[in-house]
Amino acid sequence: MILCRIKSEWLLQFAVMAVCRESDGSLQKLPKQNIDCGMGLERVVSVIQGKMSNYDTDLFAPLFVSVQKVYNSSLTSIITPL
Repeated sequence: MILCRIKSEWLLQFAVMAVCRESDGSLQKLPKQNIDCGMGLERVVSVIQGKMSNYDTDLFAPLFVSVQKVYNSSLTSIITPL
């Protein structure tokens, strides 16, 4: 069996219906529509650090260590590698 891991780094999202809900409940189209390139800091860092997951970078690792300390637990017990 062959397992393939595909990582998405760049995701274009076209905001076709970018609207603002007014206080009366009506929707008003925003004056400028946009395109979200989806290349956030966490994705850039994962590429630079050569990680397969955004959560394996040094942006998230300290957070996970703190959570493990607070709950006196290890996240490896709930993570199942491919």
